[in-house]
Amino acid sequence: MQRSRSPGDDHLEAQTRLVYANMKAVLDEADMGFADVVKTTIFLVDPKDRAAFSAVRAEATGGIKTASTLVYVAGLVLPDLLVEVEAVAVKAVTA
Repeated sequence: MQRSRSPGDDHLEAQTRLVYANMKAVLDEADMGFADVVKTTIFLVDPKDRAAFSAVRAEATGGIKTASTLVYVAGLVLPDLLVEVEAVAVKAVTA
């Protein structure tokens, strides 16, 4: 997983790309993909960022849609964070 501090990291698009790159890495490690994600909870600091977030999410997940909840928050754990995504994935069990 990456924690980047490169130019542009204060922009929602860059942070969202990093969130989904990290999520993909975790899913890959579990031999899963975005199709296995059954629920996400998205925390955004600025309601105006919703459209930009949605565009990056669609790009990052290949357009795969999942049940999701969007929550607007006053802030996140670090003052420069603009977005956080919590995801639940379920791996199919084959007999």
